[in-house]
Amino acid sequence: WLTWKAQRTNLFRAVETGVEFEFGIFHWLQTSFYLNAKHQMQELKDTTGKTIDLKRSSSFSFSHVFKVNILNPSVHPVGLGLYLEYYLFPHETELEAKLLIDRWFPRNFLTFNLTYEHEMEYELEKEEGKVEVEREHVVNPSLGYMYLVREKSPVLGIGIELWNHNEIFEGKWEHSALFGGPTILFARKSEKVGFFIIGNIMPQITNLGGEAPSGKPVLDEHEKYMMRFILGIEL
Repeated sequence: WLTWKAQRTNLFRAVETGVEFEFGIFHWLQTSFYLNAKHQMQELKDTTGKTIDLKRSSSFSFSHVFKVNILNPSVHPVGLGLYLEYYLFPHETELEAKLLIDRWFPRNFLTFNLTYEHEMEYELEKEEGKVEVEREHVVNPSLGYMYLVREKSPVLGIGIELWNHNEIFEGKWEHSALFGGPTILFARKSEKVGFFIIGNIMPQITNLGGEAPSGKPVLDEHEKYMMRFILGIEL
């Protein structure tokens, strides 16, 4: 997968990429390994608003996922699953748990995900010689809808996705950024190898609550524009 992000309060560009290796352990349990990379550029300004530097940075991380299939939507009215992932960064650890709910209708697919993230960032205080740990909690509900224009291979679907990012730091609800936009799916199935391509555009629409001003985007910590491209190969 590849994600492109742009436009904060100052000039900002970021590209995030990841490679996933997924396989099944049992019919109800899957696991995945991710290799992730992030490259970004951000404009730094002084108190007068004058640009003083363009900060560039790169980071790499590893993550491991377990997916548990509780109810299969092909044989039950509603699909239900659990998702657990942990990230290992050079100076940060992140745990993510997700509840997956989906429902199939003829040519229509509806999904709801509720995600909770616990982030722990480690910073060395040089003067005191101690490691300070900053903890942040993130709650992300998301809703997606897909209509299959073509059900047989090659499959074609169009839809929409809404994603609400809530950050809680030191007990304070900082913001509730709402993203949303169109999604397109293309997939081809065969007896030997199949693949799928998913693309979506997710601009930030507004802020719904928290300490940040409501009714306008949160651009000090999040981007105005976000696009994602996913390529999957099934063996």
